[in-house]
Amino acid sequence: MSGEENPAGGLTSEDARARLAKFGPNAMPDTAVRPWRIALAKFWAPVPWMLEAAVILQIVLHEYVEAAVIALLLVFNAALGFFQEGHAQATLAALKSRLALMAAVRRDGAWKNIPATEVLAIGKFHLGFGIAALRTLAFVVLVFSNQATTYMNRTRRHLWSIRPSLWLILSSVADLSIASTLASRGIAMAPLPLFVMGGTLLGAAVFAFLVDMVKVPIFHRLRVA
Repeated sequence: MSGEENPAGGLTSEDARARLAKFGPNAMPDTAVRPWRIALAKFWAPVPWMLEAAVILQIVLHEYVEAAVIALLLVFNAALGFFQEGHAQATLAALKSRLALMAAVRRDGAWKNIPATEVLAIGKFHLGFGIAALRTLAFVVLVFSNQATTYMNRTRRHLWSIRPSLWLILSSVADLSIASTLASRGIAMAPLPLFVMGGTLLGAAVFAFLVDMVKVPIFHRLRVA
């Protein structure tokens, strides 16, 4: 504890200014993205990639009407997402400009009201995943759970009662490899640690086995052949 700090009197103004300069304000950093980058991002993601590949394929097959329809849907989806995100950002900016949060602190032995951004914290903390990482996690969960339920839905009996075909195994390996590569390397999305993806894959497999165990007696009771 410094000589300018005590539990009863709080910090001195000089010590508070020094700590504010060292640790920075008590506020989230400005992460605003330029509009042109937001627009381009709508075309740089796994789902737009599939639509763009479909457009190229239709052009190669000289099916120009189908290519135009898919391209129109792609542009419409990107424009809709762009305007929705822009509206949300504008609303958030308006709310932040109207909110002037104040905090009561003890400085120089007296209580004072100061902006909340000047409340001091010793160090910085990261609480869980950010929004971008949660989006990546949602993408990984969808891919992994879809693969797990594919094996469960092949038969009304237990999933291990029928051996999967070679093509099914190869397609599953390809899907899992592509999703894992994109998520772990942060390609077109925020990166995820390998242990998170491993845990997600294990959770999807356990979920499929649990549902499969419940599925068979339910089908038997309902007399589903």
